[in-house]
Amino acid sequence: MNKGMPKPQPNKSLNQQFREGMFFLIIAYFFLYVVGQFFEFLFHPFTNTSATPEEMEKRIRERILKKQNARIRRMMRFHRDMNDPIVQFHLRFVNEPGNYEGDPDNSIYKEWFNEWRNGNIIDTEMRCAPQVFLKPKKMNSNFLDYLKIQWDLHKKDSALKRGLFCRIISKYYPEFTPTMNGLEEDIAQYEAEITESRLRNELSDEIQRFGLPVEVASYLMDVPVEELHDKASAFKRCIEKGYGVDACIYGIERNLKDDMIEVIHEVIENTGLPAKVGYAYAKQEIDIKGIEYLSNQMSFVLESYGENAFEFIAGKNVTPYDEFLELYLKELKGTKAAKRLCEEK
Repeated sequence: MNKGMPKPQPNKSLNQQFREGMFFLIIAYFFLYVVGQFFEFLFHPFTNTSATPEEMEKRIRERILKKQNARIRRMMRFHRDMNDPIVQFHLRFVNEPGNYEGDPDNSIYKEWFNEWRNGNIIDTEMRCAPQVFLKPKKMNSNFLDYLKIQWDLHKKDSALKRGLFCRIISKYYPEFTPTMNGLEEDIAQYEAEITESRLRNELSDEIQRFGLPVEVASYLMDVPVEELHDKASAFKRCIEKGYGVDACIYGIERNLKDDMIEVIHEVIENTGLPAKVGYAYAKQEIDIKGIEYLSNQMSFVLESYGENAFEFIAGKNVTPYDEFLELYLKELKGTKAAKRLCEEK
């Protein structure tokens, strides 16, 4: 009989049953102790050390990666195990059905597979679990469904089974908390994230079918539902008039008229400067000479800082490019305002 199918047991004496019961009880306590030791390590792995936060984070990432790699190697071993019932099922009914035609064990493996597919087979070692991630950082919903089934089966089973199950989670699944309560919370959290991601993708597809580019679709993802239709219609009108995405976003956020959005678009197209410069020009806060000055100054900033021009300054929520732009723009606006006052006098 294969590993996935229960074997019928002969009648046992009361003494034998008692000894076996005590043996399994001792084993259960042992694994509960192991799980407890894991938590002690998990929450106090670096006590009494002088490790910096960066070093601690690096060590945690290394441990996570080590467990993930161990999981991959483990699953590869399972897939080569000819005694594994799911391997036998695929051999007999998917990969090499001709070699097993008429084999009397076919019905056993077919029955096992149907029971497993229906969520009735307890898989403490997670031998048959799907891969955890479809792509980096994207959780596989099929894996979550499988883990949820196994969590429910183990919840109804013995403390020994639950302890063994949590130990497997601890050793090979660092993405999850190795307790029954922790697993329940983690599964719910991951399911919520997958649902949100799916809904966002569906909304993005709908927005693009509406005739808007992907950049606008990304922006509209965070717009409140009650404002979505009006803003999408406004974007469609602006895009159809030939205005760039940056000019459209800047103008629609501020409820500007199309003629001002057009000016902002022209400044962006001709200079590469941000929308706020075009807006200042449209409001006559700066003039053409001011735009030329800004263009030269910001080119110098880019040459001086290179790629770091767009990196956040330490301790500030601003980049060197933004900081210099704001400084020069403020200077130009002040000069223009002073000139206007002199002309009025």
